Amino acid sequence: MMFKMYKLRALHDTGSDLMWGSIVLAFFFLDRSSELWGPVTSDKSTGVVRTHCVKASNVILRGNLETQVGPEEPEATSVEVIFVSHKGNRVAHGTTVRYYKSNHAPLFPVAAARLCLNIRAQ
Repeated sequence: MMFKMYKLRALHDTGSDLMWGSIVLAFFFLDRSSELWGPVTSDKSTGVVRTHCVKASNVILRGNLETQVGPEEPEATSVEVIFVSHKGNRVAHGTTVRYYKSNHAPLFPVAAARLCLNIRAQ
């Protein structure tokens, strides 16, 4: 279904690419990680209410040796998102979810993360 959506995109410009990358990242990291999202609760240790969101600094690309690489690096092999705050994490230790590169570029989150981070840097 997602590949059909990719093929039916009318435009292949920066805005359309950013939207597609966001859809792929949301599908893999948010839909599949629904337990990481929910009502904002008060931190039991501090009483502070945290907002559950993903920032660009929480999206990390890694190369073959698991070292962090920039979005311009075509050989990135995995992408991870660090969920600093989520509904089941009352003391803000965070949770990391990682996906690895596949051979189907339009639908894999490593390419989507590179695409979004490269566009963001422009």
